[in-house]
Amino acid sequence: MKHIRTGRIGLGMLFLFMSSLILNAQMTEGQKKVLMDLSDQYKKLELARRAEVEAYALRYNIPLQVRDSGGQITAILDHIDRGHPVYIGPDNAISQTSLSVDAVKTGGELGLSLTGAGQTLGIWEAGGTVRSSHQEFGGRVVNLDGTASSDHATHVAGTMIAAGVDPAAEGFSEAANLRCYDASGDIGEMAFEAANTPIRVSNHSYGAFAGWDFDNDPTVNMWRWYGIDPAVTDWKFGAYDSDAQSMDNVAFNAPFYLIVKSAGNDRNDNGPPAGTTYLLGFGSTTSTAARNPDGGAAGYDCIPTDGNAKNILTVGAANPVPGGNGYTGPTSVTMSTFSSWGPTDDGRIKPDVVADGVGLYSSSNAADTAYTTKSGTSMAAPSTSGSVGLLLEHWQNVLGGVPRAATMKALLINEADEVGPNNGPDYSFGWGQINVADAAQLVTIHDYTGCQHIVEASVDAGDVFTFPISSSGSQPLKISLVWSDPASGTVNSGTVNPAGVNYLVNDLDLRLDGSSSTFFPWILNPASPAAAATTGNNNRDNVEQILVLSPAAGDYTIRVVAPASLTSGPQQFSLIISGNDATVENASFGFMTVNDDRTYAVRNDLTFGPAYQVVNPGDVKAYAGHSITMQPGFRAVSGSKFLARIMPGGGCGIFTGDLKSDNYPTSLTGDFSESRTAENVFGQTGARQVVDYFRISPNPASDVFSVQFSTAQDSPVSLWLTDQQGRVVQQLQSQVEYSAGEHAETFSIRSLAPGTYYCILQTADRRAAQPLMLIPR
Repeated sequence: MKHIRTGRIGLGMLFLFMSSLILNAQMTEGQKKVLMDLSDQYKKLELARRAEVEAYALRYNIPLQVRDSGGQITAILDHIDRGHPVYIGPDNAISQTSLSVDAVKTGGELGLSLTGAGQTLGIWEAGGTVRSSHQEFGGRVVNLDGTASSDHATHVAGTMIAAGVDPAAEGFSEAANLRCYDASGDIGEMAFEAANTPIRVSNHSYGAFAGWDFDNDPTVNMWRWYGIDPAVTDWKFGAYDSDAQSMDNVAFNAPFYLIVKSAGNDRNDNGPPAGTTYLLGFGSTTSTAARNPDGGAAGYDCIPTDGNAKNILTVGAANPVPGGNGYTGPTSVTMSTFSSWGPTDDGRIKPDVVADGVGLYSSSNAADTAYTTKSGTSMAAPSTSGSVGLLLEHWQNVLGGVPRAATMKALLINEADEVGPNNGPDYSFGWGQINVADAAQLVTIHDYTGCQHIVEASVDAGDVFTFPISSSGSQPLKISLVWSDPASGTVNSGTVNPAGVNYLVNDLDLRLDGSSSTFFPWILNPASPAAAATTGNNNRDNVEQILVLSPAAGDYTIRVVAPASLTSGPQQFSLIISGNDATVENASFGFMTVNDDRTYAVRNDLTFGPAYQVVNPGDVKAYAGHSITMQPGFRAVSGSKFLARIMPGGGCGIFTGDLKSDNYPTSLTGDFSESRTAENVFGQTGARQVVDYFRISPNPASDVFSVQFSTAQDSPVSLWLTDQQGRVVQQLQSQVEYSAGEHAETFSIRSLAPGTYYCILQTADRRAAQPLMLIPR
């Protein structure tokens, strides 16, 4: 997969404060109840499982826990599958430059100074919990299970949130909080946490023992085989089992909670030489029968059980980028020797992404000041979940609220660095290595007036969601679609590579229509897992992506097509779009005073004035593809900032890499001598003022839409719609008195033509704007 430096899109939201089609990031009481019911169901199931496990262990004299020579728990008897024991265990300073994390932290080139502040992350661990007293945690770790701490859990937690007392061990979200559980009973606990706490991402660096594993305990020092005798390949590899189903069930019902899972370390576990004695499972029974290497001769199809869930983010482990200079191209990222590869039994793309997982230095539970170095997908997963903490902080700073889990997953996939010999995904690196800086930049630019890259929407059965974009032809177009799919009703219960299975429930299809061509998403062939990706109809994955390397200049339409029937009602989905230009051709702004941070982007010509004034501490950035003109009356007073830059595509599509680059010519024309102060159309002070709560739905809409808002005190409220030039097209209501509290009103918009409008809400002392897209009826 060759690295493509794609650009970013803009969709003509010229008067946008809070960009776009982003749905309200709040769980309903109904959703919370569903999760609590799931939590109760899974907790009851876990009690039954534990009783069965304990009885089985007693009957067959096998251990409930396995410890190494140092006393650390390395395996736990998790459940009994058709009469066979299933054990789980850990999936044994990462270079933050490899993932471009350094660019978003304090002193980084993007100037964001992200630390994960205000975020609460989750961690589930097999074999123990986190040493909360370690000097790296400073009271930010809460252990919610009574089990003893483990070295693995403490190391993973440090990767996520270590403060950097030892700078070499600083975690990715060094100011975040962490809620910690033991892996036993994880599903019920995850459902509970998703319903009741602010956890938006959790890390799971453990998995089922599958295939071959070498037991290096000095008293054993032998290979063990964890498949079902006499099979020569473990059925758990690639399997969508009941554990994967449970993960998907929680994820589907918790739309703002992303589950990050390690892919496993089974590749290249080849077992002993032919004829050598080895052990079966954790018992004492031996065998010399020949078995296949994990992943076969080529290494594919060796991700076990719940790592194959559809709605989670499965993370593989790559080697650190050498030299400490970060990603420089596809060949700068190499695969670790152990990371498990896809495909799944039904041919889906796993892992989803990769991150550094080799030689990671982090906290240890040996003492409050101890550190150690470990390798594994167990290390790659927390570097990813810790990075998500940074992106959640940035999202809240810039856009407010939180993204859907599908949105965060799509963001990481769309902005991943391409690695490998071919364009597109593969079954080893997935969609590429995560790039936190590019993901953060896309969120930043999505908030620019005139740019839009993120869409959260839904589609009904048999319907088509359409979204217009445009391209100047100067850079590739890239669109990623992700949706949380309902858990499959069927699972694998012990068959090695079952034929003809498909665990996708709601099969959405992504298409991009140009003036003369329709573009299709990437597809892989599980029968030839090493083959390069091609394009076509993807009927396996709930992740689809279209990449157009050299688009013709012009307008395009994104289509998300729903099948004739859907399970669980309308299917919600997320789109991340990059490589498109600002949709607005030209724009003018005048008679306003600005004292906040503001960025404008248009495809061709941008004009300021008359009487456009920037006052301290205002910071305005202006990007246009052709010219920027300041008319008489424009003024930027002392202490304020005004940056004008001519950039291909008007600025929306060009930001990947250093935002501070000055490699573009600037064209400024006009007389700047006059000045005049006038009212900012979005508020008396020019600051981003909003009512306590203001949202519109559905969005897009066709016939009617609703406005929900709250006021802190009694106030008259006016509502109206404007077009993209700020002209009032429909007065919804004028000076209607409301008492303090929450309110909702519904309005007809049948008289308006399809297009983009802005709903303006005015109270006694505040004004706010939200975009509204009208689609054909």
